[in-house]
Amino acid sequence: MRKGRLIVILEVSAIIILGLAAYANSLQGGFVWDDYGLVVQDSYIKSWSNIGKVFTESFGSGGGAVSNFYRPLQALIHMIDYSLFGLNPWGYRLTSITAHILAALAAYWFISILSGSSIIAFIAGLLFLLHPIQTESVCFISGVSDPLSLLFILLSLRFYISNNAKTYFLSPAFFILALLSKENAVMLPLLVLALHYAFSRRMEKKKALPIFFIVSVYILFRVRVSEDFISSVIIQGSTLERIPGFFIATAEYSRLLIFPYGLHLDYGNRLFSFSDPRAISGAVILSALVLIVLLAGKKKPLVSFSLLWFMIMLIPVSNIYPVNESFMMEHWLYAPSLGLFLLFASLLCRPCGRKYTTFSLRVFLALIIAAYIFLTFRQSRYWENQEVLYKRGISYSPDSYILHNQLGLEYFNSGDNEKAEVSFKESIRVNPAASGAYINLANVYRVTGREGEAKLLYAKAARIKALSAGRYYEQAHKYKEEARYAKAVILYKKALLEDPRDIVVYEELGTTYVLMGRSREAIPLFIKALEISPDSGVLHNNLAVAYYYCGLYELAVRHSDIALGSGYEVSPKLLEMLEKYR
Repeated sequence: MRKGRLIVILEVSAIIILGLAAYANSLQGGFVWDDYGLVVQDSYIKSWSNIGKVFTESFGSGGGAVSNFYRPLQALIHMIDYSLFGLNPWGYRLTSITAHILAALAAYWFISILSGSSIIAFIAGLLFLLHPIQTESVCFISGVSDPLSLLFILLSLRFYISNNAKTYFLSPAFFILALLSKENAVMLPLLVLALHYAFSRRMEKKKALPIFFIVSVYILFRVRVSEDFISSVIIQGSTLERIPGFFIATAEYSRLLIFPYGLHLDYGNRLFSFSDPRAISGAVILSALVLIVLLAGKKKPLVSFSLLWFMIMLIPVSNIYPVNESFMMEHWLYAPSLGLFLLFASLLCRPCGRKYTTFSLRVFLALIIAAYIFLTFRQSRYWENQEVLYKRGISYSPDSYILHNQLGLEYFNSGDNEKAEVSFKESIRVNPAASGAYINLANVYRVTGREGEAKLLYAKAARIKALSAGRYYEQAHKYKEEARYAKAVILYKKALLEDPRDIVVYEELGTTYVLMGRSREAIPLFIKALEISPDSGVLHNNLAVAYYYCGLYELAVRHSDIALGSGYEVSPKLLEMLEKYR
């Protein structure tokens, strides 16, 4: 066996073994955080008959979630896991660990070809694999989209730089899989441009055009056809007001990569000032990175490309365009971090005397790897159960009403009503508009015999939810009037989550679907509203319209007659269209 091949086998084996060792203890953990809504309660993953819904609806729809995420490949992975393991979290966690190791191996493969050095690839791959910042993506079952997406991005780039014409088709194929895993894959065309800039590669149309065509079709599909591309979060502040948060996140991300301590859930959805010292630090860091890229240029391609990778992959999670109700999250650093690990590896392996790596550097690297394994192993333990996870998060973010509420639910479900009451009250103290915490506290009062107090809290929660639904409705109605139907649909759905008996929202959402040419989706909405208000003429009229466009003419005639009988003034045009079906 040739020496080079033996080295590759040893390096690949080391990545696999060390990855399994670092995350072995996480296999003991259960479902946590969003895993319940996105996995445990997702009815779609529990039957292969739902495979069509997985590819046509937003991620999490099977659990009743309304999101702006389209990740059918992640849902498909969960379907496979459910088929193999049922609801045993061990199997899902093994899948996440496997995906993470495969992403590290893909990074090793891509970087070894890009740099021409297996040692640079090995060091970058190991640092990426073992850094404790990755625990949120690996130990959080619902976070498997991070390693999946990066795995396919790297494979797409690997075959993009290939000189073998017979494998060109694999680059766009893996790109499609990346897009179906997570939205951040839309950055791949920019990574391609970064490759050509840093390494002075001439762009070949037969390689580049499929990539740019696919991303164009994908974006067009998400914007024009699939409403889940639109942000579904409550937008806090203007774009300008959210920029300091991105700077602060950049500074904090840099700190976490260098000194990975204080890792925790939920950093909050906050706005910051440009004068905040942390925002200034983040702006300086980003400016410095841009300057280094300009100075390094094409003379030091690995330096330029690694920094461009980091900055490009930060764009989707900058939250300047809000995708989540948080200004930063640790798992958002999963893909960007690879760029800085590549930078570190390339600098560590630069010519030093006669050899690329001296003995002292090897010892230094071994100490870093050992520290990472220890910290990752320890950090993984916090993800074993929800009580430990939430308590740790609260110790770093005591003003997180979400974590207090989640901890209260954990106590309530375990029968510890006293501790649950304390947690729910703290959630309400932090955020007096947290309707869910009022409902949860009312449940505690109810099961402990305090019915009067429970009724008061249920009523208060209902008022808060009605106000929240009203805000969603007003914005949705505005979008509808502007013919921005996809955005309107998202917000109407949000309003229904807050107040599921609001017939006006059902009616507006149904008519929006009719205007979008999706009358079949409007029919159940009108029927649901009629269950609440069976004598509504406008609902019978709108249902008649939806039935007509679906070719169900007999039902259309029946409901138009009911509308007429209720005194509603049915459109003469609709009556004329239905006349021949009477």
